[in-house]
Amino acid sequence: MDLAYSPPFSPVLSPDGAIATSGNYERFFITNGVRYHHIIDPQTAYPVKNEIASVSAITTNAMEADCYSTTLFLLGVRKGLSLANKNKIKAIFLLSTNIDNSKIKETNNLN
Repeated sequence: MDLAYSPPFSPVLSPDGAIATSGNYERFFITNGVRYHHIIDPQTAYPVKNEIASVSAITTNAMEADCYSTTLFLLGVRKGLSLANKNKIKAIFLLSTNIDNSKIKETNNLN
């Protein structure tokens, strides 16, 4: 899935808040056949390796949305969804691979 040049996935209306997206599809480079992106795993100091292409978080302000979108990306889809649902954060995960026959996961409170 080439997200950098694909049409918008879905419109999101957020009249009382902000949305931020973290993804690995725009800021990256390839060296010796290895793809490196800019979202760094603090435990390894290398780009995080998981099934997520991007995460969008919707919260009451832009700073919080940005923090959550990056954190949810770092956690991976299962732990990220759990944290977002627990904290009532609206989030959409676009995946680079199918999980449970889907490339899209979203939190319980996203309508």
